Amino acid sequence: MVQWTATAMNRLRQIKSEHFTDQETMEYKMNLIRRVEQKIVTMGTLMPSREYRNTYYCIVD
Repeated sequence: MVQWTATAMNRLRQIKSEHFTDQETMEYKMNLIRRVEQKIVTMGTLMPSREYRNTYYCIVD
């Protein structure tokens, strides 16, 4: 299971759209969360952060 930081959770809450409905935006957020978690499971600890101990980068394409 992926442990989300408070900062990451706040950033997810801030995602809003002027062009899509609330439902579409919520679906986008859920899909984004799934993609991030899958990427973390796949990559593991391949990209450690230089600034933060026990923290790793995750680039979702």
